[in-house]
Amino acid sequence: MEKARVAQLVRALRRMSEEVAGSMKQQPGVYILQSSKNGRYYIGSTNKINRRLKEHNTGKVKSTRFIRPLKLKVFLPCNTLEEARRAEYRLKKYKRKDIIESVIQRKMFPWKHRKDYILSSFRRV
Repeated sequence: MEKARVAQLVRALRRMSEEVAGSMKQQPGVYILQSSKNGRYYIGSTNKINRRLKEHNTGKVKSTRFIRPLKLKVFLPCNTLEEARRAEYRLKKYKRKDIIESVIQRKMFPWKHRKDYILSSFRRV
C-alpha cells in the first residue's frame, strides 16, 4: 500500500514540476549567455527562453553564430516583454565584465542593487 502512495506522490510532483517548467518557458525576461569558446557574454531578452537558447546554439542568430556553444548563465524574469527589452537595453550599456559577472552572481539587475538587496535581507518571514 505504501509503494502505491509513494508512486502517486512521485507522479504528482512530476506534474507540478512540469507545470512550473512550462510557466518558466513563457516567462518574459533578460538572459545572459556565455560562450564556451572564448568566455564572452551575450545579453538578450525573450519570452521563451528554451526556444531562444536553442536558436543561439544552432546558429540561427548571426551575432552568436561564431562563438558557439553558449551556456545560459542567468535568466532574470520581468513582468512584460516590453520591460524585458528595456532592461536588456539598459544592461547592455554596462560594458564592464565585472558588472555583468556580479549580475550573474547576484541574479539581480545592477540598478536594483543595495537598497532592494538590503531591505530584502532584513524582511521577516
